Amino acid sequence: TVLPARGGILKKKGQHEAELKPLAQSHATKHKIPVKYLEFISEAIIQVLQRKHSGDFGADAQAAMKKALELFRNDIAAKYKELGFQG
Repeated sequence: TVLPARGGILKKKGQHEAELKPLAQSHATKHKIPVKYLEFISEAIIQVLQRKHSGDFGADAQAAMKKALELFRNDIAAKYKELGFQG
């Protein structure tokens, strides 16, 4: 469920407030996932994509994915702050 949720948010191209808010709330209050773990998960996603799709996931695609995942983490971190979660 993690990858489909992230994929849906990424497809919104910045217009993801409605999807991000409940996701951030559950990650902060129910799962208590710190932002640093989201960074680790993001790196793991990129590594898996490199291994599974090396021919289609070159340097440009990797850079774009890293940037998109970084923006996602920044948005989650901002929501965490609004919720008072110090993760």
